[in-house]
Formats: sequence, C-alpha cells, structure tokens
Amino acid sequence: MPKMNKALGSVLLLLGGTAGSQFLLIIASPLLTRLYEPDQFGVLALVVSLIGLLSVIASARYELAIPIPWSRQTAVNLAALCQFVVVIVAALSCLVLVIWHKALATWINTPVLNEYYMWIPVGVLVVGFFQVYQFLEIRDKRFSIIARSKLFQSGSVIFLQILLSSITAGGLLIGHVLGQALATIMLARFARSKKWGVVGYKKVIAVSKRYRHFPIYGAGAGLLNSAGLHLPAIFFASFFGLAEAGIYALAHRVLASPISMIGQAVAQVFLSEAPERYRTGSLSELVSALNTYLLMLGLPVGVILIVAGREVFSFIFGPSWGEAGEIAQWLALWLVVALSTSPISMVFNVAEQQRRGLIMQAVLLVLRITGISVGVYYDQFGVAVAAFSIGGYIGYILYLTVACWTVKANLLTLLLNYSCASIFLLMAFFLQGYWREIGGIDQLFISAGTSALLIGYYVIVLKRVMNDSKIAG
Repeated sequence: MPKMNKALGSVLLLLGGTAGSQFLLIIASPLLTRLYEPDQFGVLALVVSLIGLLSVIASARYELAIPIPWSRQTAVNLAALCQFVVVIVAALSCLVLVIWHKALATWINTPVLNEYYMWIPVGVLVVGFFQVYQFLEIRDKRFSIIARSKLFQSGSVIFLQILLSSITAGGLLIGHVLGQALATIMLARFARSKKWGVVGYKKVIAVSKRYRHFPIYGAGAGLLNSAGLHLPAIFFASFFGLAEAGIYALAHRVLASPISMIGQAVAQVFLSEAPERYRTGSLSELVSALNTYLLMLGLPVGVILIVAGREVFSFIFGPSWGEAGEIAQWLALWLVVALSTSPISMVFNVAEQQRRGLIMQAVLLVLRITGISVGVYYDQFGVAVAAFSIGGYIGYILYLTVACWTVKANLLTLLLNYSCASIFLLMAFFLQGYWREIGGIDQLFISAGTSALLIGYYVIVLKRVMNDSKIAG
C-alpha cells in the first residue's frame, strides 16, 4: 500500500475512535450540566489544570523520543526510563502537596483545593503512564489499540461521573481521574503483550544521554505549552471565582475535546511517519498539506460558533449555561488555529530543534498571559477571555510560521491560508448582531441551510484528501 494511503488510513482509524469518544462526551455533557453546578465544573477545571501542568513533564518529555529510534530495544529502554521518571515526579508532587497544600490554596485563592489536592499526584501518575504506553503503540503503529483506549476512557469517565453525582460533589473530578486510570490499565495490558526484550540499567542510562535534548528543551517547551492551556482556568478561579472558572471550563471542554482528540490522532500518525520523511527530505510537503486540511476542517465550525455560540450552548446545556456560549465564541478563534497547528508542533522534536520550540512556546505563553492580565486589570471576565483568545490566535500563527520554516515548508501558502481564515472569522463577528435580531423561524431555515452546506463542504474536503493521497501514492 502506498505510504500516503497508509498514513491516511491510520488517521481515519484514530479519528473513528475519536469520533466515538466525542459522541459519548457530547451526549453526556447536557446531562452533566444538569447534575453538577458551575462551581463543581470549576473544581474539575482547577485540579485537572494542576494535573496537566505537572503531567506534561511527568516523564521529562522522553516519551516523545520513543517513536524515533530504529531499534525497538532502544525504544523499550526509553519507555522504562519514562516510567521511572513518572513515579519520581508523582511521588515528589505528593510530598510537596502534603506539606504545602494549604499555602498553595491560599496563594491561588481557592480554599476548595484543600479537599481535593491528593487527586493531583494520582492524576499525574495515571496520565504519565498513559502517555508512555501510548507512544509505544504509536511506534508499533498499532493505532486500533489507541482508538479503543480513547473510546474506553471516555466511556469510563462519563459513567463514573454520572454514578458519583449522587454520592459526592467531587464526582466530576473523581470520575475523571478514575476513568483515566482504567483506560491506562487497559492500554498497559496491550503495550506489555508485545515482547519488551532486555531492559538494563546501562542501556537506560545510555538512552537518557542520547536523547537528553528532550528533557533539556522539550520539557521546558511542553511546560510552557501546558501552562498556556491550563493556567487560564487557575487564573479565572483565583481572580473571578469558581463559577466563572466552571463556565470557562465547560466552553473549553466542549471545544478542546475534539481539538485534542483529533489533533492527537493526527499528531500520532504524523509522528510515526515524520522521522522517516525528515530523513528523506520530504517532510515539508506533508506539513503543508496537513496544515491546509486541518484549517479547512476547523474553519467552518469556528465561524458557526462565533455567530451562534450562545444560542447553541443554551439549547444543548440549558439556559443557565448561555454565558459559556459567549465564552465559546471567543475561544472559537483558538479552536481554528490550535487544531491546524497542534500536530505540526511535533516537527521541533523530529528535527531535534527543541530549543527553537522552547522559545516559541515562551512567546505563545507571554501573549496568552498578557491577554488575561488585561481582563484582570479591568476586572472583566469576558475581556480576559477575549484578550486571551486573540493573543493565542496571533501566537499560534507565529509558532506555526517558525515550525514550517524549520522544515522548509511553503510560508507563502501558510500566510495566504491564515489571511483568508482571518477574514472569514472577522466577518463572523460582524454577523453576530444580525443573527440575534432575526426571528426563530428564520434562524431555523438558516441553520438547516448552513448544515447542508457544511456537509457538502466536508464531503469535498474528504474527496480532495483522498485524491491527493492517491496522487502521492
């Protein structure tokens, strides 16, 4: 089978698991918003954000090196190294939180953290191990197993969150962590079903030195990226309250879930193909095509959210969650650019240019934090979200530009794509007022027509992908 067709098949396989897991999340979210209050979503956002900040460096980013070496034995020793580091990081975070959890809760102005702080090291351990086993499966190109694990994870999390809603107010958080733990156990069984070979102390030390650039630069870049994603929820809880953080968390969850799942699915296949393409000098074509297709995928959804986000959220999650729809309207900017950028960020690791990636992550974080600071200065939650999203949009385009330059991809195509996308998004903001003024029956006809056009649009995009894959093959 031609390489491009094989890669496309792998993406579609992972997207199948992604679609199934997202379907579960979509049908469960309206029920969860009626079982839990916004401040309980705020607790989930706060603790999961702290878990996210730590788990991104739980294995010192050595997990990103697992798919790269030719030798499976080298990859297995990298996995062993990762597991050891995960245990150390989880243990240290547990020790620190036991001693200083009250000081941390006071510092970020969230006393509720004192009730749930012990779930943070548990979450770090679970997520850290999941990442290690996932990258082993990526290296072995066993994408069906990853797809199944994603389905199982979503199903477990939702089931436990619903089950625990009548038992404890922390059911959202506890169900989230335990559901992830069950998925990690499942993935571990598959990963260990394939012979690991000999894992030795000297070999582990050798691979830690060989791939030292991953923790030196990759850990910093990963931490900066994670900070950009997770610090907003912590800041919103600290400066505006748990209810506002919960509103942001729901909007972010609805938008981030498909972005992270689709982005990870594409990134995993991309990472399995990219090292070989980089060695043969054909990576730039893959990067340009991938960015174009992902932008085409995300742009229509972003436009619809900007125009009718409040109405969509009020209808699906209940009238009390309309403000989350307004937040989603601004986060739609981030949705479009993050979806088209996230998988391509792997080029810094493939090209072993982690230092460059670290610098760009720092730039992105500064722009995001500056945006939030504007909202804090004016004491306006909505202003903070809007400025954060605009800063992230600009930052991601700069980040992508440097990533494409690193592998000598076509920058003119990139700039043209995002110039057109920016015009469409700007027009969508102008259409907001018109959409709210028209009557209900007109909205119904416009929605039906838009849905038909959207389906046609995605059919054309899919056909173009299939045709390009045949040509490349």
